[in-house]
Amino acid sequence: MFGKDEDNDKQCDCHQQQSGRNNKSPHPWNPSWNAPWSEEEHERFHRNVDRVKDNLKTLTETVWDVSSDIGKDLNDRAKKWSLQWLKDEDIQEQQEKFKFPSFYQTRDSIENITQHPIFGEIWNSIPSFGGFRDGSTPFGYYSFKGPSMRQYHNCLEKNGKSIWDDKGYWRCLFPNGEVPIDMLNYKNKYLTSEILTKEDFYDAMNKLNVNENEARIDLQEKGSFFNKFEDYLNWKHVKYSLQQQQKQQEQQKQLQEINKQSIESVAKSSDKRVVSSSVKSQMYSDSETNETKMIEEKLECFEDGTCLTSKIIKSRPFDSNEWVTVEETHEEKDKNGWFWK
Repeated sequence: MFGKDEDNDKQCDCHQQQSGRNNKSPHPWNPSWNAPWSEEEHERFHRNVDRVKDNLKTLTETVWDVSSDIGKDLNDRAKKWSLQWLKDEDIQEQQEKFKFPSFYQTRDSIENITQHPIFGEIWNSIPSFGGFRDGSTPFGYYSFKGPSMRQYHNCLEKNGKSIWDDKGYWRCLFPNGEVPIDMLNYKNKYLTSEILTKEDFYDAMNKLNVNENEARIDLQEKGSFFNKFEDYLNWKHVKYSLQQQQKQQEQQKQLQEINKQSIESVAKSSDKRVVSSSVKSQMYSDSETNETKMIEEKLECFEDGTCLTSKIIKSRPFDSNEWVTVEETHEEKDKNGWFWK
């Protein structure tokens, strides 16, 4: 009996040792599995995870806003480029005229300073002046469309000039007293037309006899400036309207030239013998304009292998019986089909 008790005791010791080994390997992430984390540490861990998720969400929204604005600008430029189909110009010439915008406005003259073999060391040694990624330079602040509260506050504290330029950037022009003397001397010697301080702005305005209260402050080669962002938008609106009118006039002129050439081509081909012809018409109702529209296409092929396509688009209101010719085009094609090869 005593022997059996000793065996039982040994078995109990082994069971306790095995349980001890199991307790030494708790799950490191779940506190319910005897993890060594306290409840406070567990909550702090999840708060940190939530903070990281919120920061990533804010970053994603910011990148989306910037990309959206740039995408709209690129789309407008691409549409403008595509409208050149009316004018048969060389592709290389078009590519030279077409330029994609940068994501951020660049100051080439300022970037050149950072690479200067002597002055670049002085420039880059000043804290936060080397990259200008925070919207600040030794001569002032800048921000696209509008400043942050901190930028505007610091601008007022430095007695700077708050203004918008003709690129849509808010600018804070520092007075000369807020600019490091080495920077100011270099600017006055090499960059007088590229960089403006508050004194430079008022000197140019007085020299050109420009009123500061005008909606647009035109300083000629130094650029145009606006006291309010609303004034900048109104100026852009007028400028855009004029560009649209000019573009429509140019397209109308080009269309008239094309029609004139087509009519001349039709007159020349009137003496040719027609070997085949076809006419196709289509009529439909446009509920948006409350009009009935008809499209007629006529194809004539001549004995020399050339073909002439005429297209006429007519429309009339629902309550009218008179047709109005909206557009008439003529296109002549040479004998480049498989039949003539």
